[in-house]
Amino acid sequence: MVLHARKLIGLLVLSWALPVAAAPQGSPVEWLDRMSTAFRSENYQGFFIYENLGGLLTLKVMHGVVDGQEKERLVYLDGPYREMIRDGQKIAYIRQGQGGVTLKPGYLAALSGRFKTDFQKLGGFYQLRFGGDVRIANRIGRHVELLPRDKHRYGYHLWLDHDSGLLLKSEMHGDKGAVLERFQFVDLSVGNLPDGDVIPPGQHAWIDRSAVAAHSEESPLTWEMGWVPDGFNKTGYRKTVSPVSQKPVDSLLYSDGLAAFSVFVEEDMTRVLSQSSEQSGATAAVSRVFRNGDAYYNVTVVGEIPLGTAERIAVSVKPRQVESPFQAPAQ
Repeated sequence: MVLHARKLIGLLVLSWALPVAAAPQGSPVEWLDRMSTAFRSENYQGFFIYENLGGLLTLKVMHGVVDGQEKERLVYLDGPYREMIRDGQKIAYIRQGQGGVTLKPGYLAALSGRFKTDFQKLGGFYQLRFGGDVRIANRIGRHVELLPRDKHRYGYHLWLDHDSGLLLKSEMHGDKGAVLERFQFVDLSVGNLPDGDVIPPGQHAWIDRSAVAAHSEESPLTWEMGWVPDGFNKTGYRKTVSPVSQKPVDSLLYSDGLAAFSVFVEEDMTRVLSQSSEQSGATAAVSRVFRNGDAYYNVTVVGEIPLGTAERIAVSVKPRQVESPFQAPAQ
């Protein structure tokens, strides 16, 4: 009798300690839209971990909205001191003892833009459904699964804060269920932040991402993809100069709203046909040298997509066919 009473008391204590998961209110798309809005509009700060095959990083994030403009600060807590700051469309990188160092556009993977997309359109390429609720960083997270409908993209598992809608945790899963990438808050506070805490005082070497993007779109596109997976659309194009060969490099960015890959094309001076492939965690990298007339070119595909998909994309790259204005019309 005493043993039975102890077991009953233990069960009652356990039931009080665990949160009761209510039935999800709203669709997965509505929850994902709420998350996207929260990351842009909420003031928050906290500590999170980021893990992939390369190791584990611990970072501190501060995000605020001042006069309708986002400000964000990421501080690396491991290794040499580093900060990445964002003020609207301007970004900068700070290293201890070296002052401000500008970043290439797109390098700063701001949390507020990580899952910023039209989730309604993802239904054709991902199955969206709810999982069970869990406790993360002392908050209750609603589990939303985004499972791929084909073999050309990975799956995502997201846990969203019940109260604010912010992303508490995300996992990218491979085709066999292995976790390829993990992001997770270990501490999160939502509320007002002093402006000086988000953007540190001092002179910063800012670069305006919007100005660079506008300039890049003016350049004519000289390459095209013979094949890309359904749902992936070109979201960016720019011309740069290779720091190694000093030759022009065409850079194209494709995304389905979650997954993304980049294609780089430049003239190859080795003049040796070759191809190499590598998979490191979620990131696939394929480099291929091909011949077009008397010229040789190197195509590199890099992105968070399966290796076989990256290889197929690399093989499909070809020069864009441009009709000569002096070409005689077909009879």
